[in-house]
Amino acid sequence: NAEKPFIVVDSFLKKEITKKLKEAVVFSSFTPNPKYKEMLEGLKLFKESGCDSIISIGGGSCIDVAKVIRLSINADLNNDIPTFKQEYKYTDIKHICIPTTSGTGSESTKHAVLYLDGAKQSIANPVNIPDYVILCPKLIMSVPEYQKKATMMDALCQCIESLWSRKATKESKKYAKIGLRLFKENYKGYLNLDKDAIKNVQIAANYSGKAINISETTAAHAMSYKITSLYNIPHGHAVTICMNSIFNNCKVKTKYNDIDVKELFCEILDYFKLDTYVEISKDELKILIDSVNPSRLHNFPFDICVRNCYLFISSANKC
Repeated sequence: NAEKPFIVVDSFLKKEITKKLKEAVVFSSFTPNPKYKEMLEGLKLFKESGCDSIISIGGGSCIDVAKVIRLSINADLNNDIPTFKQEYKYTDIKHICIPTTSGTGSESTKHAVLYLDGAKQSIANPVNIPDYVILCPKLIMSVPEYQKKATMMDALCQCIESLWSRKATKESKKYAKIGLRLFKENYKGYLNLDKDAIKNVQIAANYSGKAINISETTAAHAMSYKITSLYNIPHGHAVTICMNSIFNNCKVKTKYNDIDVKELFCEILDYFKLDTYVEISKDELKILIDSVNPSRLHNFPFDICVRNCYLFISSANKC
C-alpha cells in the first residue's frame, strides 16, 4: 500500500531509477563507508518529503543507510545523542530491500554500520531487519567482476566465522552450512554469469546474513574494518585478507561434516585470484591493532595474537 516510497539507492543506479520513477523521492548522497551525517541528510529528506515507505536498492552500505533512516524516523533530531543511540520509538514505515550484490547478507540481519567522527559504529536492533526482500539475479549480472569476487568472499567468510563463533547455535550453524554448500557448488558459474548460479549465490549470501544475525562475526571481520579505510580496500576483500592470515596463524577447526572450510576458502581464493598482501608500516600496525573490534574478536573460539596476524598479512600472499 505504499504510495510515496523513499528510495535509497547506490549513486550509479540513481539516473535509471529517476528515469523510470519520475515522481519518486530518491536519495543517493552517501559514500561506500557511509557517515552518520550522510544518513541524517537522508532522514531529513524523508521527513520533508512526507514519504510512507522505504525501498533500498543497492549493496550493503545502501541497505545500512536505509536501515538507520527507518530506525531514526521518530528520533529527536535536536538531541546531541546520535539518533541510533536514542531509545527506539515505533514506526509503521516498512522497508523493502532489493540487494544488488550477493555479499553482505545485510538484507537478513539486524546489523548496520555507519561512521561517526571517523569511528565505526555497529548498530544492532531487531527493527533493522527489512520487512520484505526481493532477490533478483538480473541485478547481479552487471556488477564488475572484482566487486562480485569481493562481495561473495565477504559472505563466504561470514558463513565460516558463524561456525566458529562462541555465540553459534544449532540454527545459525544450519544456515552457515547451507550457504557454504551453495557457494561450493556455484562460485564458478557465478563468475561466468550463469543465471542459476548467480541466483544460488544470492541465496547463499542471504543465508550467511541469517547465520551472523544469530552468531555475529569473529576475528576476520573484527580486524578488517580499518584495512578498508586505511588502504581503500573493499570490505569483502579486506575480510578475505584477514581470513587468509587467520588460517595461516591459528589452529582453528576446519571440518564440519562433509565441508572443510579452509579447503573451500583456499579453492575459491585461488580461482578468484585475489591478492592477500598488504604492506604495513610500524605506525600503521599500531593503528590497525587499536582499531580491532573487541566484541567481534571475543567471539573467536580462543585468544588470538592480532599483531602477528597483521604482520603475516604484509609478509605472505598464499593460502
